[in-house]
Amino acid sequence: MIERDYIMRILKQFFDMLQKLINNIDTSKEETLELELNGLCLKFLGNSIEFYSDIEDHNIIDSLGQGSPSEVQARATMLSELLYHRVIGLDDELERTRLAKNVLTLLNYIDEHSNTYSFERLSRISQMETMLL
Repeated sequence: MIERDYIMRILKQFFDMLQKLINNIDTSKEETLELELNGLCLKFLGNSIEFYSDIEDHNIIDSLGQGSPSEVQARATMLSELLYHRVIGLDDELERTRLAKNVLTLLNYIDEHSNTYSFERLSRISQMETMLL
């Protein structure tokens, strides 16, 4: 119970900061978005966004580290959000495709292990699958 409350508080803090970032940043400035996303990634996941971006999609879940299933799922949720916002801001088609695979892997993992149904998650899964076609 305490662990779940802690994880929920961390997720709320993360999403509040991400929402503030997305609402206040000029998305036409890719470098600014990259720096802000990297800052969130370092703060909440302990590694740079480049670290997670360079990992192959089949190793992305292992890169989240050890912990309880709910901790890993929370980290996967945060990372999928960060990478998702990075993917939609990229102009490089090759890099976008590679990152879309990572986002899709994370979203599918979350979907398989979550007891919560999410239209947004399913929509993003569909969006990433479309990007990969």
